[in-house]
Amino acid sequence: MDWNTSDLEGPRIDRRTTTKLLASAGLLSAAGCTGASESESETTSEGTSEIVAGFNLDEIEFLDPHYVDKGQEITLQSNIYNGLVKIGADGSLVGDLAKNWSIPDSTTYEFDLVEGAIFHNGDPVDSTAIKASLERLMSLDDSPHLSKVESIESIETPDPTTLVISLSETVGPFISFMARGPGRAGTIVNASAALEDPDAFNRMPVGSGPFKLVERETGEYLQFEAHEEYHETNSEGVAYPLVDSLRVDLIPEPSTRWTALQSGDINYTNEVPAQSVEQANQTDEIQIAGTNPGAWFCIAPLCNDPAEVDFQQFASGNEEATDKWETEDLPTTDPDVRKAISKAIDREALVERAHLGNAVPAHSLWNPAIPALHEDQPDPGQYYDLEGAKTLLDAAGYTGEPRMTLSLLGVPSDERRMTVIQQMLSQVGIDVELNVTQSSAYWDSVYRYENELVMYDGYVDIDPWMSVWKQLKTPSEASAGDWQANLYSNPEFNGLLEEDLTTADPDRRVEIMKQAEEIFIQDTAWVMTTFPLIAKGYSSEISDVGNQAGLSNFHYSQMEWGRMGTARYIAKRTIQAVGVIYVVATLVFVAVRSVPGDPARLALGGAADREAVQALRQELGLNQPIYVQYGKWMSNLIQGDLGESIYTGELVLVRIISAAEPTLSIALVGLCIAMGIAIPTGIVGATRRGKWEDYVGTTVAFLSISMPAFWFGIVLILLVSTRVEAIPSYGYTPLSDGIIPWFANILLPAIAVGLPYAGIITRMMRSSMMDVLNEKYMQTARAKGIPPRLALFKHGLQNALLPVVTVAGILFALLLGGIVAVEIVFGIQGFGRLLIRSIERQDFPVVQGSVILVSIIFVFMNLVVDLLYMSINPKIRYGGDG
Repeated sequence: MDWNTSDLEGPRIDRRTTTKLLASAGLLSAAGCTGASESESETTSEGTSEIVAGFNLDEIEFLDPHYVDKGQEITLQSNIYNGLVKIGADGSLVGDLAKNWSIPDSTTYEFDLVEGAIFHNGDPVDSTAIKASLERLMSLDDSPHLSKVESIESIETPDPTTLVISLSETVGPFISFMARGPGRAGTIVNASAALEDPDAFNRMPVGSGPFKLVERETGEYLQFEAHEEYHETNSEGVAYPLVDSLRVDLIPEPSTRWTALQSGDINYTNEVPAQSVEQANQTDEIQIAGTNPGAWFCIAPLCNDPAEVDFQQFASGNEEATDKWETEDLPTTDPDVRKAISKAIDREALVERAHLGNAVPAHSLWNPAIPALHEDQPDPGQYYDLEGAKTLLDAAGYTGEPRMTLSLLGVPSDERRMTVIQQMLSQVGIDVELNVTQSSAYWDSVYRYENELVMYDGYVDIDPWMSVWKQLKTPSEASAGDWQANLYSNPEFNGLLEEDLTTADPDRRVEIMKQAEEIFIQDTAWVMTTFPLIAKGYSSEISDVGNQAGLSNFHYSQMEWGRMGTARYIAKRTIQAVGVIYVVATLVFVAVRSVPGDPARLALGGAADREAVQALRQELGLNQPIYVQYGKWMSNLIQGDLGESIYTGELVLVRIISAAEPTLSIALVGLCIAMGIAIPTGIVGATRRGKWEDYVGTTVAFLSISMPAFWFGIVLILLVSTRVEAIPSYGYTPLSDGIIPWFANILLPAIAVGLPYAGIITRMMRSSMMDVLNEKYMQTARAKGIPPRLALFKHGLQNALLPVVTVAGILFALLLGGIVAVEIVFGIQGFGRLLIRSIERQDFPVVQGSVILVSIIFVFMNLVVDLLYMSINPKIRYGGDG
């Protein structure tokens, strides 16, 4: 053995050794990432917020890490699962569930595990659980990651915190395979849950990571909650994650995703369109981070007719090959045609025109994050040579006009690059038809092998097993899980990859991969185009998003102000409220002074002499120009001085507060009574639709709406107050005199005003709940066997309440204006009666102060309704312009 195993032992493999190890393994893409780290955050207090992320996917097929291969799906795994090890911020391998490890010899790995880790369902994550996870992968004949564990000979668990893995042969990148995210084999699942119902586990997995998946809507979103028992903390004992929840919206269209980030509908995206990066850099509201030089983009030409090779079914999973090429020419089987396509691509121009500078040219397979293998100008390499491309096509016999027509397959985020490539290939006489499909249909289209060219890329999985072995080595029945986008095959290339896998010495592995690179260039297995700097964008409220290895890790993330800036939202709405109140105050000032009559004359009476009236007018400032009156009044208003009543001489603020207390008390209690009656009645009506309970509820609701509140007041006095002395029917007892007498005094008027509105809310609740019960997610919950009552209250009620909350807020405002008649019936001197009398007497200060109070209440209730929306349903957020 010509290598030192101690260099690869934990708890951390230093950056230099990791560079050599992962360079040969192709995993060092992780090292080139920027942005927040997988190192410890210095946060000392927990967040109370939700991150809403937009991902460039329209569907998520796999969340089981033993099957996942799409880059965007992999980005979610670090939030759900732990690995034995993980990629650190600087590209080094660091411990995850394994806090330390040693390698006594090249085929033995001993892991010292953390204590106290548990799965989302409460099961312990000990050595036995980790062994079960690895053995579960070893049993999956259809897993694309099976080959990573085929060399495992035995797994021993001497105690709960010790795991010993013995291999049958040396596997150079084995420790890399154990990494969470890129490795996937060492991503630990709850094996019992996975074995019990694999399909259910794939959809709603059970891991031990910082977030647990609690809800998902196919093609729409995934909702995660913080794993409260997550084992990792910072140095000050603060538990991760630092946010309470995470929502991932599936937004495949790049411009839609960017618009959502700008407007505040999302506050993170895993890919900012190239044309938007510069715009983001010019604002403080959006930050750009996580550019990933470990990614690569290429064009994969179809190298063989699928009907003429014996391995297409092992590459694609399709038993029958397409017969399209029996009747159509397939030019890309000719290596010279593939070379011509490569020479026709001006990579420097592609960087500027398609990526807008956010990439570097790719002249070979190895990206800049693999310094042991990457060269800016490799020799041999793939370079732009327009005349050379034409010469190759002439020699291959393609001399027509056009020379050939090829189909280029890609997804929406590829479209800008596809258009530029189409223009470049047209310069050598190749017509290109663009076939842009949604990501959910992309892989099916790839493996039908009916497109000569495919836009192909790699983000996270850049090790020999995933980016070279699994995608370019000839697949066979024995190597389960292999696939190929373009059916490339070369025995010499295969032999080098097999030698690389069982070579431990990193330096020797670099030599092997260099030899493989020469064959790759000669055959033009792929037409390399660019190494993109994939920009991840997030709002200024978020910090510490982990973007290493192309992942999006949110457990160290925090938000400056709660969820999408709740505090900032409140502050913004408060400023808006001040503006509304100012406008209302101005309008009421003008309106009151437009009413015919003289307030001074009304205050002193018709018998008062002219001098007395004039003196009072001067004292009140009514003899001054209107703009002077307005300026003085507005100045006093800002200071909280509403003046004195012209009629009584009392301070307006004191008089209004005294009159408003009984009105607000009746309105609030009345609304509570209405909601208390309506919500359960509406739920029963919806769930028992067409039954006698529904008929009774709807009939009572109709009758209550039909009767005026003052009529209910009279009936309640006759039926209750005359029989129950403890419940008075006249007057008002202030809250300061005690809560019991206060409540007894307002109970009947509150019931009187609440009953009509109970009918309105009942009908709204019933209708809203019936709509919710017909939603797909409720049908799914029932199909999964969730008890109907639990599904109703856990999944349905919060959504059904949203329109009810809106109506309740409006009704409260209406209650304030409709209580006057009830106050008269019960002899209560409330706010409504005060306002009416003040208008009759032209008591300007009281009228103005009363209207301002009403406007404040309206604005406040709107804000309360908005905040209740966020409280009832965390998926609703406020941002942007509010």
